[in-house]
Amino acid sequence: MKRSLVLASAGLALIGVLLMTNGCSTRSPGHTIPNTAYRLAQQAPYAKQANPAAAARVIDLFADYSTEPVAAKIREVYADKFFFRDGFKELHDLDALADYMVKGTEPLRSCSFDFAEPVFDGGDCYLRWVMKVNLNRDPEDAMQECIGMSHIRFDASGKVVYQQDYWDPTDILYSRIPLVGWAIKKVHQRL
Repeated sequence: MKRSLVLASAGLALIGVLLMTNGCSTRSPGHTIPNTAYRLAQQAPYAKQANPAAAARVIDLFADYSTEPVAAKIREVYADKFFFRDGFKELHDLDALADYMVKGTEPLRSCSFDFAEPVFDGGDCYLRWVMKVNLNRDPEDAMQECIGMSHIRFDASGKVVYQQDYWDPTDILYSRIPLVGWAIKKVHQRL
């Protein structure tokens, strides 16, 4: 009985935290669930041939993911009209993407991406990466790593018109929130 009460309380607390952190968000749920915008982006025109130079510009943008380089290079990499979706946001406006990426650098002491060689299937580019991040709130030597992959398409001028990122922020972000981290650990133990 006592254990059930503790688990129920923890579950309610977790729901409360999730509602507080996401309740006012404009982000639609399910960023790996195909929605209308995703389906339309899949049908949008793009260059059908491999573009290693365009992939190299994407890699260069994320190699040093800090405020100045991101702000200076983002408009060279992304087209005015595009589809972008990662684990947190879905964006279609270049100013919004620039703002999102620059603001994303603020809590970081350092962040970089190590990319594997790009893989092309016609005009589809797949970039496997390892993100290495050190948050401002962590000790300087506390580097976290996370694996991910980006599916990218370019227009005829070599700018990104489609990007779907696949990665799990659970280990390096969510699991570090005290109550949420505990709940995630318990769920993983039960699976």
